[in-house]
Amino acid sequence: MAQTKFLITGATGATGGDAARQLLEKDHAVRVLAHRPDERSEQLQKLGAEVVFGDFLDFDSVRAALNGVQRAYFCYPISPGIVQATAQFAQAAKEVGVEVIVNMSQKSARSDAKSEAARQHWLSERVFDCRTYRRSTSGRRSSPNGCSTSRR
Repeated sequence: MAQTKFLITGATGATGGDAARQLLEKDHAVRVLAHRPDERSEQLQKLGAEVVFGDFLDFDSVRAALNGVQRAYFCYPISPGIVQATAQFAQAAKEVGVEVIVNMSQKSARSDAKSEAARQHWLSERVFDCRTYRRSTSGRRSSPNGCSTSRR
C-alpha cells in the first residue's frame, strides 16, 4: 500500500512549518510548496520534505504541487488574492484527486467583518465548504470530499 503524501503550504512560516515538521517526525511523506528557495526551504529539505516551488496565484504550479498527494494543508498569507488562490487550489485538488484539505483561516473571518481581509477569508472558506462530491463511475454522488477549516 502506498504511503499517504501530504502537501503543506505555508511551510516556511509558523503554522505550516509546525505541521510539516510534525508529519516528518512521524515518518509521513511530505511535500511543501514554497515561494522561493531560501534557508527555510533548505531546512525543510534537510528534514526530509520534498520541496517544490510555485505561487498560489499560478494555477499550473499549484496543480503540479498537488499532483500525487492525498492530503493538503492550505495556509494563505494575509494578503490580497486569497479568494482566487483558494478557488485555484480547490479546483487543482479536485482535478488530481486530493482526498482531504485542511484550510487555515482566521478567527475574525465573517461575512459581516469590518476588515476586508477577514471578509475575504470568510469568502474563501465558502469555497472549501465541502459541497462538492466525487462522482462514481455510475454518475451518482458518492461520499463528500473531506475538508476542515481551522481558525487561528
